[in-house]
Amino acid sequence: MERFYAVLAGSHATLPLAELRGILDVEARRYGVLAVHTQLVLFEAEGLDAQVVTRRAGFVEEVGRLLAYTEAEPGAVEAVLETLEPLPGVYRVEFRRLRGFAASLYPDERAALKRFVGILESRGWKLSPRSYTGIIRIIVEEGVAVAGVMLGKLRVSELRDRWPHLRPFYKPGALDPRMARLFVNLARVARGSRYLDPFCGTGGFAIEALLSAGAREAICGDIDRDMAAGSAVNLSRYTGGRLWVTARWDARRLPLRDESVDSIGTDTPYGRLTTTAGMKTEVIVAGFLREAARVLRRGGFVAFACPHWVECRELTLDAGLQLLEEHYMRVHGSLTRIIIIARRR
Repeated sequence: MERFYAVLAGSHATLPLAELRGILDVEARRYGVLAVHTQLVLFEAEGLDAQVVTRRAGFVEEVGRLLAYTEAEPGAVEAVLETLEPLPGVYRVEFRRLRGFAASLYPDERAALKRFVGILESRGWKLSPRSYTGIIRIIVEEGVAVAGVMLGKLRVSELRDRWPHLRPFYKPGALDPRMARLFVNLARVARGSRYLDPFCGTGGFAIEALLSAGAREAICGDIDRDMAAGSAVNLSRYTGGRLWVTARWDARRLPLRDESVDSIGTDTPYGRLTTTAGMKTEVIVAGFLREAARVLRRGGFVAFACPHWVECRELTLDAGLQLLEEHYMRVHGSLTRIIIIARRR
């Protein structure tokens, strides 16, 4: 299997790695994680188009082919660069210290980069800072360093026109495209699959399922009449001729056949900026999970968020779903999201 490195966003301790695993579960024939550091992950994979990882990720910032891996100690990076055989093409060399680590080793980043370039040129590499066919990345984190060929980079700017306040239909509380991608990837949305968001709000999750993950169809519903209509406006604006449907419904009684969807990703309503139609959040979540266990195909995944005051773990198990992961995301002083990943047995 080919070896890769990934740079994770530093904004959360566990979710970026969970997202990477979710993507690899559906995009690679097989894979294995070799090492996990604060923001650096090394993995091997077979049958993976590495560029797809950052094209669909929200919190995986970069992925590349791994050339070398070493401890971050005096002379170690220089020594490993001395061993690298030249690759075809012309390369630009870039150096990055994640979170400011290794400042004592490389207090002058420009001088370090110049030294690295000199070593690679002495080995026969063709290098140019302006006219190049690839990028060699030398990345140092706490205690470790990697050298690799960058294959993909998360371009947040490409998502700008899909930011909630720029969509034709907007309501406060809508999550941004990076968060939408996160839930889609935690739910293991595969290309050509059928995706469901039963609390779809303004439609952001369904948009990313279709555009980023390549779902064949997105089903998007909400109990709020305005949301159900507004999500259709947004889906029309962004998804072109892709297949989607919106509906007004109660997520505790979905008008869907048993085992009719491949994955579910959703953010349940909390009753603050999103409506619960007068019902307790616990009642809504419990009913939704029972329906999720019914409409999901066997082996299908559900990724959902609920507020910390709801017993998400217990409700997931009570619905007969297999609980796989549990993550915590602090929103503000009075709200922490609990993000659950579960699977239908």
